[in-house]
Amino acid sequence: MNYLCEVASTRPLAIHFSLSNPANSGGPLFVPRVLGPLGLFVRVTVKDERGRVLVEPPAIRGTWKLDPADQRSYLALEPGYTFGALFLIDDAPTGPGTFRLLVEYSNAPYTGTPGTPVGKLSFKRELEVLLPSP
Repeated sequence: MNYLCEVASTRPLAIHFSLSNPANSGGPLFVPRVLGPLGLFVRVTVKDERGRVLVEPPAIRGTWKLDPADQRSYLALEPGYTFGALFLIDDAPTGPGTFRLLVEYSNAPYTGTPGTPVGKLSFKRELEVLLPSP
């Protein structure tokens, strides 16, 4: 499994996060059908140039719309395909400057079923974003 994460826009500040099955993987991989809402599986912390936290991930409690034990809660991702979502960062800085985004992903409790094995997926990366003057 590969993970793709990029800044999709700066105003509003948004990231695009995707799970990717490499083209040479040899077969489909199962992934959870849920990636959002922001703060539940995908979490983003915004820091200034000095490392001070400006925006913390919201505290969200999960009420599962899809049952983690139901194989219909998983998608077969064919080789060379991705599955992702766009996430808007609420309360993001709007003034000019350089910021760091700490992006984290975890798929718990969506680790698959006997017919749709997923396993534990996790991702953590820091992205730099420059917000230009308006």
